[in-house]
Amino acid sequence: MRAKSQTTAWCSRVRPTLRVLAVMMALALGMATSSSMATAAVAAPRIDVRNAPVPAGMCGHPAGNLVDGIRHVGTSGDDYLRGSYSGTMGGGASVVAVIGCNAGGVSWPETLVFYRLNSDGSLAVVGSYDLSKIRNAEHVDVRTAHIRGGMLATALNSYEGAGCEIHKISASFHVKSGSVAVSNILKGPVVNRCPSKVQ
Repeated sequence: MRAKSQTTAWCSRVRPTLRVLAVMMALALGMATSSSMATAAVAAPRIDVRNAPVPAGMCGHPAGNLVDGIRHVGTSGDDYLRGSYSGTMGGGASVVAVIGCNAGGVSWPETLVFYRLNSDGSLAVVGSYDLSKIRNAEHVDVRTAHIRGGMLATALNSYEGAGCEIHKISASFHVKSGSVAVSNILKGPVVNRCPSKVQ
């Protein structure tokens, strides 16, 4: 009987302590989750480039502005937003847009356009890069990209026609002294040779 009463007394002392510990753990977990969610929200601001200015040169078009992600250049074709990536990069750039273009319905290699976000919320072009400089091909498109170490790291697809002379390339880009610098270029083998180029 004495042992049983001692056990009951011990349990009555421990249970409140366990309840307090459980409440404290739940509060700590909730605070950590809220903090991580807030950090994630702050760490990934999205900059809207749907109405951003675009430089001259894409498919031979003059400079202008996108309107809701597209710009019609009459019978000369269109410029259109393919995607964008926000983050801190070299040369004061805070967002880069992938702009596609066509001339008379035929698409050309994509262009990377780097922007600075001004204090009034407007965007200013700080540099651009025509991806045909990486490989002189009919099409050079951004397959995937992300900002890392102040640079835009990309995986590119290059090809001719409807899908021959396929070449996978990776490269990194950043703005330096008002122009876009390229580094870390890696080129895979060219596959699916075009019939006209097969010896």
